[in-house]
Amino acid sequence: MPEVSIITRCRNRLEYTAQVVDAVKRCSDVSYEHIIVDNGSTDGTYEWFRWMNENTTWYDDTIKYMRIEGNTGDWGGMLQGATIAKGNYIVQLDNDIIPCKGWLSAMIKVLTKSKYKIIMLRRKNVAWKLRPLKSPQNMFGYEVAPVERAVACYMMSKENFKECAAYIPAERGARSKYIMAGLTKHWRGLKPIGKILNKTCYELQADKENDINRQKYSPKNKQVWEKI
Repeated sequence: MPEVSIITRCRNRLEYTAQVVDAVKRCSDVSYEHIIVDNGSTDGTYEWFRWMNENTTWYDDTIKYMRIEGNTGDWGGMLQGATIAKGNYIVQLDNDIIPCKGWLSAMIKVLTKSKYKIIMLRRKNVAWKLRPLKSPQNMFGYEVAPVERAVACYMMSKENFKECAAYIPAERGARSKYIMAGLTKHWRGLKPIGKILNKTCYELQADKENDINRQKYSPKNKQVWEKI
């Protein structure tokens, strides 16, 4: 039984998704399953995962691929992935975020030993930052600051995720940041979102100079699976 269920939603950008899956395999230090929710990709994502499953040992039983015909959005994809999740903790990991080594054990430690209901990692190469609610504190060897909402890479317990699912229907969850802002109000006054500052993840092709207007470029080779 995996300790953590990591859910990554994707729509095209296969070259990103492949890097993220590989980074998770290299950097994770607890048992996990990685659920890829494909929101109707048309760039060969389905063909690539099928080929990897049938022909390589790289694709093992930690990876679960779920194909959805159509785009269910961030929260809709999370809800779909959660239907098969078996871990005690649920992680959202965007398909353009590369985690650091030891990321899962760090988030579990802070999540289980602190007041926070959601723990996220800092994106080191992104200029835009969430407004901190208080000064950072040293918690269990990690520098942690409370923030307004969770984005890109965050963890919560399976029980709290079920509460999220009951509180926010799929049609309201177009963007994760709005979901987490709403949950902050739902969990009254607890300021439940903590950000680990000295454990970092990296965003692919982030624009350091002007992140507010940052564009996410599609991979140059949209049919990368045809090279296999």
